[in-house]
Amino acid sequence: MAAYLDIISFTEAGETLGRRVSHALEGSGLEVSQASGRRSAVGTVTHCPAGVWAEAHFQKGHVLLFIGAAGIAVRAIAPLVRSKTTDPAVIVMDEKGCFVIPILSGHIGEANDWAKRLAALTGGQAALTTATDVNGLMAVDAVAARHHMLITDMKAAARFSAALLKERRARFIIPERFRPYLIPEDVPPYLTVVSGEAETAAAPTDCLVTPALTSDGREAETGVSGGLVLIPRCLVLGVGCRRGKDSGELIAFAEACLRDAGLDSRAAARVVSVDLKKDEEAIQALSRALDVPYETYPAEVLQAVPGEFRGSDFVKKTTGVDNICERAAVAAGASALLLGKTARNGMTLAVGIVTQRIDCR
Repeated sequence: MAAYLDIISFTEAGETLGRRVSHALEGSGLEVSQASGRRSAVGTVTHCPAGVWAEAHFQKGHVLLFIGAAGIAVRAIAPLVRSKTTDPAVIVMDEKGCFVIPILSGHIGEANDWAKRLAALTGGQAALTTATDVNGLMAVDAVAARHHMLITDMKAAARFSAALLKERRARFIIPERFRPYLIPEDVPPYLTVVSGEAETAAAPTDCLVTPALTSDGREAETGVSGGLVLIPRCLVLGVGCRRGKDSGELIAFAEACLRDAGLDSRAAARVVSVDLKKDEEAIQALSRALDVPYETYPAEVLQAVPGEFRGSDFVKKTTGVDNICERAAVAAGASALLLGKTARNGMTLAVGIVTQRIDCR
């Protein structure tokens, strides 16, 4: 869930409720801001017109909570709404906290989950209107958001939800080689989890979950044709390179390694290396190209990582660790290496997969 909540209210009672919510959530480590549309707002609550406040906070990716009439919220955010994949969670609550209504980004922005959390604080009721939630069915876009998965086709996601509502059954297809690491939990009775080389995902009620390369909804290992594809961000790239290595060359090398291993670069979660390479521009550029964090570890930490690695006495002499890329991937939490140490022209790369437990509620 988001780590920030921005609140605006429009009455004295709303301000009081906002403080109550703020104090309760700040106690859990969440950062909360509070404003008021009333010019006579008092205390630490600052005055700000609703439209101005919405414009200032909408693009931050925070959860927005309006305590007041739903019409105020609708008018305030209307000029700002762009896409269900990027718009933030927007929630409306009455000044007594009786009803908590997610009005934007219920699934991907997790507004529905936030409405339930806020209703639990106020003793109110979360008024959910999304069809899957009303019918007690899994919302695939909410599952994706909860686990930071990429939905490759939002129209396919919509078709999946529509088919699930009609058929009351669906399948999660996880390729055999990833099955030990992508683990569905709380699987409802209408959802069947399947794996294996021969499985297909031709039906609208089929969803492929894989970090493998796909093309037009097709996945060579599983014979997928059509259907929804979710890409879990579960890959860790352990990287080493000669000092001053060209950024473009390293990026091309990493992309080629992933492609040759049949892995999608969009499944990357982190780029990792040894502390000695903390300021290496080429590796930093790779993390930016993949849009993932770059983390490093002390040589002694990497050298102490248990396991069998293809070590080099020369590398150990110069860096303090006999194998940077494989050890770094495991140190970052990889349960297994999908691609062992691959070397080319002063560059090394290994790809690990981190175990993910997928909440299918």
